[in-house]
Amino acid sequence: MAINTRYAWFTKRPSRCSSSFDLRSVLVHEWGHAYGLNHVSPTRHGSQVMASTIPACAVVRTLGAGDHAAMRKLYGVR
Repeated sequence: MAINTRYAWFTKRPSRCSSSFDLRSVLVHEWGHAYGLNHVSPTRHGSQVMASTIPACAVVRTLGAGDHAAMRKLYGVR
């Protein structure tokens, strides 16, 4: 993964956030792809980390129930 330095990033949401992005949310999203997860519709699942877009200032750092189900389907239960 490469982090684009043209964007403003944060790891702790600033009190007056307007156009920066949560680095941890984006990294969880990208690791989801590394593990084989696909995008979900931001219209139907906008609060999920695997939505195709993560809005500025949003903090979504965990996989949703659908993501867990997809991981079980890909890799089985351990």
